[in-house]
Amino acid sequence: MAPALTQDEEPVAVVAKTANGVESVDKAEKVEDKAEGKAEDTTTSEAKTDSETTTPDEKKTVVGMECAQKDLYQKWDKQNRFTWTDTYPKDLEEAAENEATEKFAILVRNKKSYDSRKSLEIDSIVIQSPLLKNVLRNVLDDYPGVAPGLQRLVFSAPFQPFVHRWDRLKAALTNTSEYDEATRDHVRLLYDLLHTELKDTIRAVDDYMAQGVVSYEHAWTVFHPGCTIVTSRYGHPVANRLKQGQYIKHARLGPCFELVAERLEYDGHRFGYDTAHVYVLPFVGTVPIATLDAFPLDYHPDPASVRASLLERGQRFAALAGWHYMAYKGTAIEQKENGPARIAIDSRIVVDAQTHARFNADYATSLAHLTKTNNAVRKAQVETADDEFNDPGTDNGMDDGQNLRMRIINGRVIYDFGDGSDGEAMLKFKKEGAEGEDEDESEAASAHRQAAALTEDQLLLASPMVKGYCLRTKKWLEFYVDSVRPIQFNEQAFDRLVLPAGHKQLVLAFTQSQIKNKHKFDDVIAGKGKGIIMLLSGGPGIGKTLTAESVAESMRVPLFVMSGGDLGMTSNEVEFNLGRVLDMVAKWNAVLLIDECDVFLEARTAADLDRNRIVSIFLRTLEYYEGILFLTTNRVNQIDEAFHSRIHISLAYPRLDAAARRQVWEGFLGENGKMGHGAEAAPTEGTAKPAEEEKVKPKPKVHMVTADDITRLSELDLNGRQIKNFVKTSHLLAFQLGQTLSFEHLQTVLQIEGHAI
Repeated sequence: MAPALTQDEEPVAVVAKTANGVESVDKAEKVEDKAEGKAEDTTTSEAKTDSETTTPDEKKTVVGMECAQKDLYQKWDKQNRFTWTDTYPKDLEEAAENEATEKFAILVRNKKSYDSRKSLEIDSIVIQSPLLKNVLRNVLDDYPGVAPGLQRLVFSAPFQPFVHRWDRLKAALTNTSEYDEATRDHVRLLYDLLHTELKDTIRAVDDYMAQGVVSYEHAWTVFHPGCTIVTSRYGHPVANRLKQGQYIKHARLGPCFELVAERLEYDGHRFGYDTAHVYVLPFVGTVPIATLDAFPLDYHPDPASVRASLLERGQRFAALAGWHYMAYKGTAIEQKENGPARIAIDSRIVVDAQTHARFNADYATSLAHLTKTNNAVRKAQVETADDEFNDPGTDNGMDDGQNLRMRIINGRVIYDFGDGSDGEAMLKFKKEGAEGEDEDESEAASAHRQAAALTEDQLLLASPMVKGYCLRTKKWLEFYVDSVRPIQFNEQAFDRLVLPAGHKQLVLAFTQSQIKNKHKFDDVIAGKGKGIIMLLSGGPGIGKTLTAESVAESMRVPLFVMSGGDLGMTSNEVEFNLGRVLDMVAKWNAVLLIDECDVFLEARTAADLDRNRIVSIFLRTLEYYEGILFLTTNRVNQIDEAFHSRIHISLAYPRLDAAARRQVWEGFLGENGKMGHGAEAAPTEGTAKPAEEEKVKPKPKVHMVTADDITRLSELDLNGRQIKNFVKTSHLLAFQLGQTLSFEHLQTVLQIEGHAI
């Protein structure tokens, strides 16, 4: 402890350095060791010395409080290490750009050249002339990365903007209508400077264009920003608009030439541009430009044909905006964690980019707005399309199944109605805004208006893919536009359904009325009780599932088939999956079939709480479902009592009698030996025959089974599914033997299965 100060001793300021080198001012005490008379330690001595030499009138500087700057300069040693010093370097030169250089129109920065033909080459130029900047606003208009209005405008070698716009720069030399003589003199100065530096490159570009080839070193010369390039997306050709190109070192591909481009996409709400990255790998020597992985459309051997083909596909792409129930046969793309995978699909699909984005948020894209076109042109396009759409002489009542055809005539998008029999892409346009619905613009109307505003140049850039849902595989996929086709509906599907006449009329009447009038009835609670639920019960193979299929086919709406296992095993899985499914099918006006749903309907017990929760979730969810739901079960007596009040129609299917079985046999075999229900293939694209020719030429016989044979077959106690399987197996047997299906083939198959006739 420090001794106390006497009255004669006063505190003085002591300046000491802390551990981090910052000086601090502290109070010190002047201490005399009277008792010991020993010398103080080093620290105390230093403090004492400072205190003795400092007078009270002397002012100390507080750190950082002097309003001034102190310059330090970098200093390098022989080991190429540097430190900082306050001594001004003696070997510095004055700055190259100063007041004296501001008067020059162009500053040229030269550097040593390692080309044997010259000692110096231009590294970069600085445009200072306001006259030149005014010209470059037109010459380099919309060129990416260039802003001619900058006060300091710098261009670096190899001067890509000028190489790509060389013709424009050259034309400005003689443009007397826009530029005066002083301006043209400045342009001449720039032109002569660049021509001297770029003459070898320009000569090579001209040679490449004449021969249709290019080297990897000069690949950038043929890719002008803003040009249309042809590349592929998942193996299908696509046109993109180039934004910029540059040589990079890719993490996976290594050194390559990267093209950043944009293509037209639809996200379910609007059309916009999605960014595409295409890479040209290094190659030796020169190659034909059209053989590159991506190349300008102008270098294609037949650019007019490719343009027409891409434009036609763009029209179909635009027509598929919104959601559409279509057929698909071909390869589709499934996005997985480890990359896209190709799968073969032959199924009906629902094209719906909006719902795809909702359920696949990780793969949703953010689109840039379309380039704004002339507002007057855009308005004329929309008004023209609306005039066609609202033509009082056109039957545009917007009934179910009616289609809207989109065509481009003289650069304008025109819509008219058609039946879709020619196989062209259609825009199905259902009536929206029915009584009780929101009066805001519907999704279909919004898609119509946006598609009408697209220009030919935008349609040319359309993606070859549309996003949607495969009803058979129950997967969200990307489908090729070229493989999407209108559905060939089976007009006789419901007529061939073997049911008592009263059952068929009741089912069809309820479902059709539900589609048209679902918004005219509501519960006490808004949005509750708008759906219709039908329970179909009975043994296997008697037509329960076929009823739902026939209803969907007759109404031309999607059929979504699920079993109890598709929804999961736990209550949480069932709640999550059921909510998603009901959301989808309600939007698509689909018929939902939950086959063999005993696990959801079975009466609750105190022994299994999780299954009780599943039943409760199912009951609660059905209250707010707005679509058509078919439930099938083989154990109608075991359903929970709460379901009885929620089921609108409960149909019990009896076993098939002989008359019903005869109808089923005739349905699968066909009357008079012609191909029947379940055996007739859908017509192939482009092979449809005129109606007159179809009447003259009868269908070929596919079997030799007589009416008496069918009578004998109907005596067998079989259900509908068994009959279908026997007919299919017998057809395969006859085909293997190279014969026409006969009763003997059926008899052989039946005997193998233990059925004797």
